[in-house]
Amino acid sequence: MFIIRFLFPIDISGHDKLMSDECYVIIANHSSMLDAFLIDIALLKYPRVVVSSELFVHWYFPILAYIFDAIVIDHTVFISSIRECLTTLESNRSILIFPEGRISKDNKMGKWMRGAIYLSMKTKKRILPIALVGANKAWPSDTYMPKFSPISIKIIDPIIATSDYDIEIIKEKLEKFI
Repeated sequence: MFIIRFLFPIDISGHDKLMSDECYVIIANHSSMLDAFLIDIALLKYPRVVVSSELFVHWYFPILAYIFDAIVIDHTVFISSIRECLTTLESNRSILIFPEGRISKDNKMGKWMRGAIYLSMKTKKRILPIALVGANKAWPSDTYMPKFSPISIKIIDPIIATSDYDIEIIKEKLEKFI
């Protein structure tokens, strides 16, 4: 994490919205390979990142998943993956979900999957939206080398999800920042 902090000028705002003893269902826009690392830097805690097993075509993903204790969502055994997310939250550890399910190529937010809402409603844990601004310019998804431009991380007020309608409200809040 130190290397990322050293290489990229990072501005973090919204720490005052966090409760130190609370765990969250963290959601963020996803525009760069840096995104999960940036959230680790912003929160000073390491949430378990939820990743799709489809990413394991790259040789380094299984290694990263192991190092960062990721929760791998395998769409063939989806129920056990969700159970692992619930167990993690119930043990008071945050999880990070990118609700679009993939890196955005145009930095516009696409259709969101409903997993974060379900987990928040089921565990009564608050959703913590985080807007990552500039990560797509710092390390574009179509390049292998970073561009070292500034990044801003904005922590938005947490909410408790009460229905599927809430995902649209959260999405609108995030879109205001990116």
